[in-house]
Amino acid sequence: MQYLTYEEYKTISPKAGVSEDDFPAISSIASDVIDSYTFNAITRYDLMDDDMFADKIRRAVASTVDYIAESGGADAYMQTASKDGRSKISYSVSVGNTSESASFGDGGYESGVTAEGFRIPPLAVLLLKKVQAIGRQIG
Repeated sequence: MQYLTYEEYKTISPKAGVSEDDFPAISSIASDVIDSYTFNAITRYDLMDDDMFADKIRRAVASTVDYIAESGGADAYMQTASKDGRSKISYSVSVGNTSESASFGDGGYESGVTAEGFRIPPLAVLLLKKVQAIGRQIG
């Protein structure tokens, strides 16, 4: 799920260096990265409906969009998808020293982060601290 429009991105980001044509792909990746980092708390708990959380989430996505763009953009992500007989889709992405692989299927979501860990910009980590804590809750 994308949490940021291009107009919001241009307003929020001090850099706003991503073109309108490149924004949808990079924003989608940034949103996926943030969903993974926050254990999908944003959608599980409808946090975009809360103004305080929505503002922080948009700012974190804008920061992550800039990070991805500075790291080579959407083309820097190597994506592979495969579907096996159990209706399971797998993918892997990597940027610089960061890589992630995940599987979605009958058993739900499984994720593994390798290399130096899951890299998102420090500002996004700060902004998403409470969102990540909510996502870690079991329930």
